[in-house]
Amino acid sequence: MSSLPTIFVSLAAYRDALLSTTVINAQQRAKHPERIVFGIFDQSFHKETFYLEDMFFKEQIRYIRIDPEYSRGACWARSIAQSLMQDEDYFLQVDSHSLFDQDWDETLVSTITELEQYHPKPVISVYPHSFTEDKEQDNKFYKGRNEGTCVSLVNADETYFKDDHQYILARAVHRNEIPSPCHGFLISAGFLFGPRTMVQDVPYDPHMYFQGEEPSLALRLFTHGYNIFYVNNCPIYHLYDRKDKVRIWDDRFLEKHRPIKWHQLDKRARERFFKLTNNTPLGCYGLGTTRSLQDYSDFCHIDYTNKKLGPRATTGDNIIDIPYTACPLPERIQHETLCPNTTGNIRETLQPDEGRPPNTHAGNHPLGEHLPIPSPQTRSSRRRNPTPTHTTSQPTERNTT
Repeated sequence: MSSLPTIFVSLAAYRDALLSTTVINAQQRAKHPERIVFGIFDQSFHKETFYLEDMFFKEQIRYIRIDPEYSRGACWARSIAQSLMQDEDYFLQVDSHSLFDQDWDETLVSTITELEQYHPKPVISVYPHSFTEDKEQDNKFYKGRNEGTCVSLVNADETYFKDDHQYILARAVHRNEIPSPCHGFLISAGFLFGPRTMVQDVPYDPHMYFQGEEPSLALRLFTHGYNIFYVNNCPIYHLYDRKDKVRIWDDRFLEKHRPIKWHQLDKRARERFFKLTNNTPLGCYGLGTTRSLQDYSDFCHIDYTNKKLGPRATTGDNIIDIPYTACPLPERIQHETLCPNTTGNIRETLQPDEGRPPNTHAGNHPLGEHLPIPSPQTRSSRRRNPTPTHTTSQPTERNTT
């Protein structure tokens, strides 16, 4: 393996025909493919979407597959994929329907290396650019690239915090006048890049389902002392138009065979999110102790305690316009270990919280005692339903317009 920094690419796929395309494209377009390691958790039937033996770089792939009827949601799958990380230097999470720019690995490493000069715990996350499929020709794609820095802001929606609507939904806005990188406060699960300590300190919560994934992870990262950054040089492209693709919540043919239905898992995730935002202890999946819920509210005006949104949440003012070399946090929480000094050198890096369970390192990832992976069984009568159906009651795709 190269002496260059290594990158672990985490992929969780659900019956995704583009999984192989994503893996091959990432490997072929890396400037240093020898430093890339893939961790794949594939929820599909045997050889439905992925052929490991056909990959000439299969020694760089850690692969687990289960029949899709046993799936328990996106976050559960991402948690297992993340657990395949070992001693790689950086962690990259993308969706299993992604494409890459040439030399994407060098772009990401150089960007985060620059940020690490000023911040001990930087994380880069934006909504990727889009690509579309040619409907007439297989394996032909069209990339669309947005200009300007991609910033994630909260949708100005009066339904937030009313009734059962407790999640914060983000929108991607491209701003030419904003320098890159710039400070942020929300993350995109389809493009998340950071140091390996991020996996150790803030492991993916398998008890979440889909909705609430991004705001809960952003809050946990912030309270553990990580600074989120938006960029204009995102080298990742995402297939947003997936109306004709099968997804776990509308895979009706398999849903009737699941031991736990998607709406039950979604309900549990909503309860989980409520506990998190009320600072209920959740072990290694809870909030950090470096910063508080109130600190997050003061920073970005998302106030989970009082169920309110302030103007900064929807505009990003006084956050995204602050130079990345500076600290955007309110003065009272600008701790020595969290912000740069005036010479551009980072302060002493925070040590892991005392009392953290010893099994939270990347090589022994906690999956939760209530979420075992069932032993695969042959279900010849439960094979794929080639025509997925959709209803309006299922989780909605994230807004990236």
